[in-house]
Amino acid sequence: MLSILIPVYNFHPAILVGGLLAQMQELKLEGEIVLLDDGSQPDIRIQNQQLTELGPEVRYEELPKNVGRSRIRNLLAERARYANLLFLDCDAVLQDSEFLLNYLPYLDSGKVVCGGRVVPFSPLIHETQHLRWLYSLWRECRPASLRNQEPYQGFLTNNFLVPAELFQNIRFDETLVGYGHEDTAFGYGLSRLQWPLVHIDNPVSYSEYDEAPRFLEKTLEAMDNLNRLLARLPEAEREGFRNTVPLLRLSRRLGRLGLAAPLRALLDKPWIIQLLEKNLTGPNPLLQFFDLWKLLHWLRRSAAQPT
Repeated sequence: MLSILIPVYNFHPAILVGGLLAQMQELKLEGEIVLLDDGSQPDIRIQNQQLTELGPEVRYEELPKNVGRSRIRNLLAERARYANLLFLDCDAVLQDSEFLLNYLPYLDSGKVVCGGRVVPFSPLIHETQHLRWLYSLWRECRPASLRNQEPYQGFLTNNFLVPAELFQNIRFDETLVGYGHEDTAFGYGLSRLQWPLVHIDNPVSYSEYDEAPRFLEKTLEAMDNLNRLLARLPEAEREGFRNTVPLLRLSRRLGRLGLAAPLRALLDKPWIIQLLEKNLTGPNPLLQFFDLWKLLHWLRRSAAQPT
């Protein structure tokens, strides 16, 4: 009835798998947990090979090399045996002993369902991780009531249920490399089909956060993917796509007001970026500075693209 699909990369998800198994057994839920390793370090792979000992419902495989965030999820869906697919990140932490029970009403409903995410207000993390934690807290952790106002824009890959038949008609865009916006592309595909997308309050949390320098690097990777998505779209679809991405809406508005070029010129003044990054990599980062940093870099990256 349910295939739980977990891409694995340099993480040991034994606690997550054990929690899911316990809930499946309590519900007498027919299903499987499929884990696919995407080129993790050898010591991690050795650990994770023992996951199959947790129960016959657990299947674990390894890929010979890293194939990326989109391809790994498509491969997991191809290996699934059941008609309902539940995607979870390997570092997810279950918050509710009824996590699977909360998804049961939507099995075989034909709907895509997003459970959401939460983070603690006072995590025990290093100061260099504060930026990633703040971004998740204030930008990604939203109640279902807010996410349902713009359901396709709120789509995230970390915790969602999808009919297997629908997934094979959309799939994740494998031309996207590195980090970011595979969820944007998938959500846009759902919006084009006007497929029912429902957000519920059934979140998972996370135990690890990227350090600020790495998070900034990944943000730049995500911008490159966003440029690829935009450039590949037919002209007739670009406006609709821009409306699903806040950064694109803002840059479009700035361009129409004649402000994009002056802001882009700020990148020619190294001290401005240095000032922003000093704050963002420190113990008290400001999300407003992160927004400005991201906007400046996007305006430069998108200068030669249709925006």
